[in-house]
Amino acid sequence: MTPRIPLVLCLTTALSASACGATSMSTPEYKRNPAPRERYEITVTVADAPGAFEDVEGVMHFEVGDDSCVPKDPVSGVRVNPTQRVPFLLSRIDGDTYRGVIHTDLMQDEDYHGLGLCKWSLDAVQAMFKHGQTSFHATAPLERIEREQAVTATYWSGDYFQTSLPGYAALGKPDGTHYRRDIQDELFTITIQARKAQE
Repeated sequence: MTPRIPLVLCLTTALSASACGATSMSTPEYKRNPAPRERYEITVTVADAPGAFEDVEGVMHFEVGDDSCVPKDPVSGVRVNPTQRVPFLLSRIDGDTYRGVIHTDLMQDEDYHGLGLCKWSLDAVQAMFKHGQTSFHATAPLERIEREQAVTATYWSGDYFQTSLPGYAALGKPDGTHYRRDIQDELFTITIQARKAQE
């Protein structure tokens, strides 16, 4: 049995700019770009899974890289980089393949705090497949998306059937060599492939 990874990485659970570091400041409404141009088609393929999934979700994770556009928290005195978690639809195109569309420039660059331009960038795209008590998370970082390089995560099928850890997130490993020899025939994969799309 593979080691359990605690459920919550900030990347997979952030719901707002304050999720990765709560502050006492009010958060402005971060806007969507009204005319995004950087469009990618995302194809997600599952191979050798032990069964079906009840729910499939795609998520884009955005972040402002330079926190100088954000005021310091009046209590802690630190700045927190704004983040946004934006769902996108992954539609099944056959039994094991799903497809969706993202825009890497979906968030609007703007002076939200009166301290200068906050510039957004896509950090990563994530596909999440849920069965029972476990969700299987596959993540493709921006550089792999822009280079149109596939990202594959490998999972142990035993996590598909586990019932003792509600809300468990299986993050996967780069390949099967990271698992014990005796479970090599109990693995499955999720692959994310991005292709630049014409507007």
